[in-house]
Order: sequence, then structure tokens, then C-alpha cells
Amino acid sequence: MLSPSLAGVLMGEELRWLRDDLPSAARPLVGVVGGASVKSKRKLLSAMIDLHGVDEVVVGGGVALPLLKAKGLLADGASEDAFAAGELDLARAFLNDATAAGVKVTLPVDLIEAAGAPAVAAGAYASAACGDVGPDTATLFEARLATAGTAVWNGPMGRYEEEGLEAGTYGLARALGRLTQESGVATIVAGADSATAVSRAGGPAPSFVSTGGGAAVACLSGEVLAGAESLDDADEEVAAEERV
Repeated sequence: MLSPSLAGVLMGEELRWLRDDLPSAARPLVGVVGGASVKSKRKLLSAMIDLHGVDEVVVGGGVALPLLKAKGLLADGASEDAFAAGELDLARAFLNDATAAGVKVTLPVDLIEAAGAPAVAAGAYASAACGDVGPDTATLFEARLATAGTAVWNGPMGRYEEEGLEAGTYGLARALGRLTQESGVATIVAGADSATAVSRAGGPAPSFVSTGGGAAVACLSGEVLAGAESLDDADEEVAAEERV
């Protein structure tokens, strides 16, 4: 192994924004989590509470549907059998953990199932699939973000890559940029889909958009990154050598 092993500027920035600076981030700290399923974001959702100690988690996309169902906020037509095995149990566990930690969980109030379909209030929504969040949800989410001292986002609000279903995700990307531009709020974007959405949405740039893709999400989820761990060891070795 080469020694000393040092991070480049880009990797150093990734680790600073996604790991090192979050414990001292300005409060309230608001996490925004989207994506396809609770199972795919299980570690991130847990880390938001247990590792980062967020004050609020805003949840959209397919991740939100099992949470809505677990809280009894979806129509009866969205039966438990419509959800993948284990999704509702994970949703209930997350909601219980959030309640125990005093973390506010904000969920969609209206949803769009498919391109061209109208937005439907959550209480009348009878599907286990999410194409996009509706306009009332977009307004609610932006209002919640306006309370943040720091905001961290991973995961789209629906199938944003499909024409007609991009409004919620792109609107969120632009809202984060405006927070930074107008209020100086630190806004952090992690994950390939979220970074792509920022690029396509246009508007002011968030404070930091990770280019690390899945590795960035793993870091945010509290997973140990082998390369970063080696760098940390190298820094300790260099410091020890300098003290000799």
C-alpha cells in the first residue's frame, strides 16, 4: 500500500459535505428521501434518525406509499397485498423510530399515478405505485424546506425520467437551489438520480451536488467506505510521523 495515501480535492469535498460537517450542520436539519421503495432506502432512513439526528424527514416517491399505508392515510383500494413483502413492516419500524426520537415525518398529501392522470388526494389514492407527487405536496414540501437550516436530499419524487412525471422532482431541485441563493441555507444533494434532476431542472444551484452516485448514498447511510477508511488511516500515520 502506498503511504501516505491522500484524498484528491473532489473526494475531500464529498467526505466533508456528506460525513464530516453534518454533525455540526445548522439546524433545523431536514432530510428529504425519495426513490422507489422503503427497502432500497432502509439504511438511509435509519441513518437520518440514528446517525445524523435530523429534525425532520420529508418523504416522497414510492418510499412514501408504505408509510402512508402504515399510517392509514391511503384509500382502502391500496391493499396491503399490493406492497412488496416486508415494505409495510419496514415502514412501521421507521415511523416508530421517528416517533421515539421526536423526528417529524412529512408525507405527500396528493399523488399522481401516471402521466396525464390527475393528482389525487392521499386519502383517495388507491394505488401502491407513485408516478409523481401532486402540486399540493410540492407546495407542502417547499414550505417544510423553508424552515431548514440545512437540507439533505436523496431520491426522486417519482418516475421523473418519464415525460409528464418530472414536475415534483424538478420542482424540489429548484426549491433547494432557491433556498441556498435567497436564504444561504446549506443544501446537499446525493445520488445519481437527484444529481441528474438538478442538472435537468435548471435554476439556482444547491450548495453541493455529489458526483459520487451510490457511494455517496452509502456514505450518507453510515456505511464504511473502504477507500475513505484507508485514507483516514493514512492521515493518522502521517500525523504520527510528524510528531516523531
